[in-house]
Amino acid sequence: MFKAQKTADISVQEVALIGSDIKTEGSIESPAAILLAGTHLGDITCKSLIIEMTGSVTGKIQAVDVRVSGTVVGEIVTDNLLITKSGKIDGSLSYKRIEIEDGATVEGQFLQKKSSAPAAKE
Repeated sequence: MFKAQKTADISVQEVALIGSDIKTEGSIESPAAILLAGTHLGDITCKSLIIEMTGSVTGKIQAVDVRVSGTVVGEIVTDNLLITKSGKIDGSLSYKRIEIEDGATVEGQFLQKKSSAPAAKE
């Protein structure tokens, strides 16, 4: 029926969850992912950040991957940015890759980071 799995075979990624009824203030730093459904006033630095429809951030975001379905007022510095149709951003965006779904609202400055060129082979 069900095949037993050893604990070592299961990959567990740490994710910090900030629920929709939670309001936080100050700087947040996390080596893992953050799922934000609540409200945060301050900067966030993490591996990846998912801002749900109910989530909002006022401050600077620095992460490798960012998905915005809620509201951001401030600066986003990332490699990969996805703004879903419900996402609203007012601020500056610095990214390597961006995807904006139809219906999203974005006001501010866009700056595409240049990828480093591969070293030339001799």
